[in-house]
Amino acid sequence: MSTNHAGIIARTALGLTAAALVTFAGACSGQGRHTSQGTNLAQLRMAQIKSATEWDMANQAYMSGDFRKALRHVDSSIAMNNQVPRSHILRGRILLEMGSLDTALLSFQTAEALDPINVDAHYFQGIIFERVIKRDRALEKYMLAAELDPTSPQYAIAVAEVMVDLNRPEDAELYLDERGSQFEHNAGVKQTLAHLAMIQGDTERAVDLFNQARLLAPDSQTIVEDLVRAQVETGRFAEAEFQLASLLERPENRDRRDLKHMRAHCLMQVDRPLDARALLIELTEGTAGQSDVQAWIGLGTVAVQLRDFNRVRRASSRVQALAPSQPEGFLLQAIWQSRADMPEEAVRSTAEALRRDRTNLNALTLHAALLTRLERYDLALKTIEYARAIDPNNRGIAAVALALSAKQDGGFASAPSD
Repeated sequence: MSTNHAGIIARTALGLTAAALVTFAGACSGQGRHTSQGTNLAQLRMAQIKSATEWDMANQAYMSGDFRKALRHVDSSIAMNNQVPRSHILRGRILLEMGSLDTALLSFQTAEALDPINVDAHYFQGIIFERVIKRDRALEKYMLAAELDPTSPQYAIAVAEVMVDLNRPEDAELYLDERGSQFEHNAGVKQTLAHLAMIQGDTERAVDLFNQARLLAPDSQTIVEDLVRAQVETGRFAEAEFQLASLLERPENRDRRDLKHMRAHCLMQVDRPLDARALLIELTEGTAGQSDVQAWIGLGTVAVQLRDFNRVRRASSRVQALAPSQPEGFLLQAIWQSRADMPEEAVRSTAEALRRDRTNLNALTLHAALLTRLERYDLALKTIEYARAIDPNNRGIAAVALALSAKQDGGFASAPSD
């Protein structure tokens, strides 16, 4: 072989080797890129899995009430993947429970930025704005939530409640009525409409709506309590007492003093004073009972009805000690003094009651009756005329006025001076 041919072959071989090396290097480089991409994808998926696991742990801790633990887990979840709206919403809800309203609001706003049509992001912002008394902003957010999810009644109810807070009860009722067919069988909507009826003074309609709500949600105690208050307002004391007796049979309500007070009032109204007295004696016992002014007033009142004057005297002393600025203690004292044939002392007691409340009709009527008994007719007539100006249709006042009319004519409507 000639030298030239050998050189050509050598150069060709070197060229082929170089080309092969280039091709091999390219192949290796491509395989590296694919391997790197696969590794990154796997890491991303693993991060997502870990983030989801942390979110689950955060949610479990939140549901169990361990908010600090929940916050640690949700922060870990967000650190691994900060593009998930539900993570920021959960963080906001945790902070909301912990009372950190400003930072909670930031979390909900972050969720909204990631997903502008996220219902929870708007709804929970509304809750925060309502708590900080920015009701216009709260209304805006609640209405957005209601528009985004028109099938959920809680958002419509929230809108109506804020409208009421803004002194727009008619708008609130119209807003719910416009969605009436959609929420016709929802207890919460019926309950809200009943509250609106109460605000507008339509107590009869309120009772009907509360009854509808109770039928739709028979296990809801809040609805039953609302119904009871509406029944008392409309004078349906027997129905209210029946509901209260059922509520007080539940173990969780055995220490509910407010329910017992309402029941005692209803028992007195349905002419069951003995049962009312037994309940009020229970309410005046123990540490809480010793300082319960309303219970002592109620006990004194029912004791008067039962002519239990020893208990009237005790109740009057207790009410004066607990609430010296209220008229009831002095009025009860006057009743006991009158019964004990101490009319002069009784007049002084009714005068004390009237110094505390010059429009108290019971005190005015008793004051006039005692003055009549002491033959101080001019003052008695002045007192009755003043009372009649306050309530022209009061039967007790009319009875005393009739008795006085035979004694002396005239008189004028001025405040009693004795």
